Amino acid sequence: MIRALLLDLDGTLVNHKEEISPRVRRAVAEASERMHVSIATGREPSHVIHYARLLGLTGPQIGDGGASVLDPATGAFIWSAALSNAVSKRIITDLEYADVRFRATYPGGSTTILADLPHWDLTRISALGLDEVAADQLAAKLAASGGVEANKSYLPNEDLWAVDFTPRGVNKGTAARRVAETLGVPASEIAAVGDSYNDIPLLEFCGFAVAMGGAPPDVAAVADHIAPAIEEDGAAIAIKQILRSKPVPRQTGP
Repeated sequence: MIRALLLDLDGTLVNHKEEISPRVRRAVAEASERMHVSIATGREPSHVIHYARLLGLTGPQIGDGGASVLDPATGAFIWSAALSNAVSKRIITDLEYADVRFRATYPGGSTTILADLPHWDLTRISALGLDEVAADQLAAKLAASGGVEANKSYLPNEDLWAVDFTPRGVNKGTAARRVAETLGVPASEIAAVGDSYNDIPLLEFCGFAVAMGGAPPDVAAVADHIAPAIEEDGAAIAIKQILRSKPVPRQTGP
């Protein structure tokens, strides 16, 4: 039995126009009447809170690529993990030197400007506006330097890629485990829907995993089911199937 549902945002719920279709919104509303529903995104906390409230979601929500779990009612952090100061400085310095756009998030805000950073206690640093080859190279280089986890994701609104840097061992799967513990729901009774590489730890953790149509082969390979693409309201179709068919979960997670 599925008792909780974790949903990626960009490419799953939100299309390239930054919109959630009415059909998808109705499906999420129906699911939230029957089970806990969380967003699980690489976006910053303010975006998580915005979309959670838009969809009427009340329980813990995941942001910063898994580095933060938030209460959408208050905006407060339920849990977060920060990069070390040394790692934050190293990543920002490397991105500045390579002339790569970035967004750094921290409890209370985010910035794209080095001079505006209030401190180095950052939950996530995202390198932005990359082609896929450059994203792979950057992720490999900075992950090899230690103390950091690098996950790339596709940005449909830009038709480019981002790389999210979080503390080593912190990803969407880590945050999903925190949500599961908070709710008292085992991983085997959680379903997840995602479309990109940063969703792989999330899909692997949950008992029933759905990849969106058009997801990269590595993402599709860890899924139990492939939904139609976002242009076909694939998330709505996947949610309806989960609610209707009560899929038998894999035995995974804790």
